[in-house]
Amino acid sequence: FGRELDQNDYGSAISAAKDFIAHAKQLGAGDAERCEALYLQGSAIFKQRKRAAAQPVFDLATKHCAKAGDQTLEVKSRYQAARGAYAAGKHEDAAARFEQLAVDHADHSYADDSWIKAGESWESAGEPAKARAAYESALTKHPGGDMADEARRR
Repeated sequence: FGRELDQNDYGSAISAAKDFIAHAKQLGAGDAERCEALYLQGSAIFKQRKRAAAQPVFDLATKHCAKAGDQTLEVKSRYQAARGAYAAGKHEDAAARFEQLAVDHADHSYADDSWIKAGESWESAGEPAKARAAYESALTKHPGGDMADEARRR
């Protein structure tokens, strides 16, 4: 299903991933394989601009990625799940998810991006003080990060 995703055949990628997950136990698939399949499924849904619908798939991917010890896909899954929450209008939930991701993986390249997204989410939730705190966290915790200029602008 990774091939289908690479070829922008999102429907086929989603179907293949769903089929794999449905038979994962019989196939003897472990958490690493489930992590990858669910991440690809969530990505295909997300790329169809169905971001809110991708959130629960990314949440499930996060669980399997964490169990498999795949930090890269765990972080990416959590980030995309938070974006899905934002797309669903769950701005406070999205902000909390982005902040927790930034705290849990402070050394990851997504950390400063997560602080910025948390700030945007807090703004959309009508919480300007919390937004400002998130932007300040991006600056203080990641002064040399690629999002520092964006944090200053905000």
